[in-house]
Amino acid sequence: MLNHKPYLYSKSGIEYSSLFIEALSIPEKLPITAVLSIPILNNKTILVKQSDTHFWDIPGGHIEEGENWKQAVDRELEEEAGITAKHHKIIGYFEITAKPSSPDIKLTYPSPSIILVTQSFVQKYIPNWKKPGDIIDRAIVSFKEVANYIGEREGGEQLAHVLSYAKRELDSIGIVYQFSFVTQDIDFDIPVTQVYGFCKDASSGEFCIVRETGQSHYSLPGGGCNIGEPPELAFRRELIEETLFKAGTVTLVGATQVDMYTPDKITHLQSIFQFRYYTEIKAVVPFIPNKDGFEVEERVFIPFSDLMEKVDWLKTEVGQLVIKEIHKLK
Repeated sequence: MLNHKPYLYSKSGIEYSSLFIEALSIPEKLPITAVLSIPILNNKTILVKQSDTHFWDIPGGHIEEGENWKQAVDRELEEEAGITAKHHKIIGYFEITAKPSSPDIKLTYPSPSIILVTQSFVQKYIPNWKKPGDIIDRAIVSFKEVANYIGEREGGEQLAHVLSYAKRELDSIGIVYQFSFVTQDIDFDIPVTQVYGFCKDASSGEFCIVRETGQSHYSLPGGGCNIGEPPELAFRRELIEETLFKAGTVTLVGATQVDMYTPDKITHLQSIFQFRYYTEIKAVVPFIPNKDGFEVEERVFIPFSDLMEKVDWLKTEVGQLVIKEIHKLK
């Protein structure tokens, strides 16, 4: 167990000390006043932006009367991030001590008390989620990028420690991945994290592939799907950003379903989708490398028969199933 330096701050005449302690269980005798949860989605996390400070933060809040900590985590994730999750794992807690500057100032919560920190696996987005008044945005963020979101805020160093520890705990699970390709009865409650497309030049009949700056391999045009973003709109956005094409009719070919399990394959942790699309490009515009800062350096067209040679995942069993579906459309 590793204890980090306490974060000291003042508010309304009270001096606070917040110390994060790495732990897998709840300490005895100290009351839990609030919960924070680090949502896990395909090896990334979800942060929320507070309306009063405009700081990015971990979803969470105070435990309401009659709630246990698991119920509070479920409620806060639904309210603040618009998600449902399960497999809540305790990874630590903040020990909070408070000292009033005068006897007239009363503490709202006992001192010391704790704010429990959990790690939770996202199961789905809540349809038609409406942001609460204290949240103005949410984002899927890789653990490598979290410092860019929280680095300038007060207490950001402590929060960075917490998220770094959460990543280490996630890596220690040793997740087992299982891939399948779905073309019918797609469960649209499962989060879509990536969108990629087979883009055919209507004139030449060749297909577009792209290469990012500094990379030697090629991929199909596409990328990440923002939280709550309709997948087709995400694909159209990525297509413009990466290739400068505006898609016409877009056909959903199917979805690569990624199921994640614990190493014993007994506990199913999470499912995510990667949608695959097909579209024909009617007007091929000149390509500008790295336009608007996007990291695509090269856009080329190749015969359909050469796709497997250039795009590695198409050689897999799932990739072969996708190719069969594209054969039906092209």
